[in-house]
Amino acid sequence: INAEYGGDSNVAGKDSEDCDDCDVAQKIFITDKRKEPDSTENWCDFEKDGCLYEYYYRPAPEEAQTTRQWLYINNDPDCGPINIIWVIVGVMLAIILMGIIIICCWKCVVMYKDKQEYKKFIEDMENTKFASTQSPLYNSPITYVDNPIARKM
Repeated sequence: INAEYGGDSNVAGKDSEDCDDCDVAQKIFITDKRKEPDSTENWCDFEKDGCLYEYYYRPAPEEAQTTRQWLYINNDPDCGPINIIWVIVGVMLAIILMGIIIICCWKCVVMYKDKQEYKKFIEDMENTKFASTQSPLYNSPITYVDNPIARKM
């Protein structure tokens, strides 16, 4: 409890509820109780890492036969309001980062497909079946039309 709440080692130095070696506290309890304005408990608090930790103590019951106190530590520290601007900035940066990652992945996929198609294109160019220098799809723009009437004259 000492390491978790940063308390004084002679008050809360044990992990168990029984604290036989402590100077002040006999038992330590974890509670969800909050400080109320009309409370009769002896509330104390301390600040650590920007959070407010609250605890209170009360005398042990008479059947415990001790002069040491029972310590009640609030389990839920008050860390103040969340700064919404930093949450928005963090979400925006996460969205932008995910977009960049998606774009990079898409670019890698497109480059891989292009490389495969270019490799296939090179193989097709090397394995051409026509021997002439002209493409078999080429049609000459000059056409010869045989007119039988013009031949007789």
